Amino acid sequence: MLPTHLTLVFGGMFISGKLWLVFFLLLKTLADLIAHAVEHALRRKQVAEPLQGPS
Repeated sequence: MLPTHLTLVFGGMFISGKLWLVFFLLLKTLADLIAHAVEHALRRKQVAEPLQGPS
């Protein structure tokens, strides 16, 4: 949450026009894609562990 607000506030200060909004949306989309991939990897690992059984 904090990085989102900092990007919005400081992005408007350093990047002129509406380009900062495009920059923010690209960063947000990238962060969402990474979080999605990590979440799915963790879920796959959790599902696979019970199938392997005890060693």
